[in-house]
Amino acid sequence: MSWDDLLTCLHEVRLPARRLLLDEARTRWERLNLERIREGRLLFVDVRKRRGIEEFAILPGGGSEADVLDRSRSIRHLLLRVRTPESTGRFLFGHDERHLFVLGLPEGRVRTLRDAFEILKPEVVHHAERAGERVLRQGEWFFVPVGEPDREGKVLEYARYDLGRRHIADEVLWIGPPVGEARVYARGAVRHRDHKTLRLRTWHRVMPNREDRKWAEPSGQQTGMVLGFRD
Repeated sequence: MSWDDLLTCLHEVRLPARRLLLDEARTRWERLNLERIREGRLLFVDVRKRRGIEEFAILPGGGSEADVLDRSRSIRHLLLRVRTPESTGRFLFGHDERHLFVLGLPEGRVRTLRDAFEILKPEVVHHAERAGERVLRQGEWFFVPVGEPDREGKVLEYARYDLGRRHIADEVLWIGPPVGEARVYARGAVRHRDHKTLRLRTWHRVMPNREDRKWAEPSGQQTGMVLGFRD
């Protein structure tokens, strides 16, 4: 599929997009990596505003290829596989409540949008859903109801704590257990300017999605594709 065909597919699912020209590179990272882009070793995707409207700005390398695996106009999502001489990755383009987003997916069997949504869920979320629990989501964060957390271990309590990327919760409980990874719980209102406010009447365990964040690193040294995105 050509990059022009990809732009057409994005527009068909109501995701505005345009292809950048090399001379439109404006950030320091883009200018430093123009040679790698020309050689087809990188793909750069950003979310930018033009005339007050958000759009995807895509700057593909000359040797990169893209295939649309799945798309939906009703929910404004598109699943893309990209290949460059350096690497292969799958990416989810979409619109979440108020803004466009793009993220890299972890390795695994991903052929449909449903596959993409499922692979982004941590195992804790899958287990809760299988048990019939109502798991909530705000942006990249999942909230799993737990009732009363197990407070064994080092316990810190916060008020109006930033969970990350400006998702602010009224009450946050951080527990460092004797064995295993630390756990974070939230209760009350969880606010973010780009998302609807969540109201958690009981404690919920907070879990980030399984987005492959290496694609968002702007170093250009360890990745074959780089995404700049808004959340």
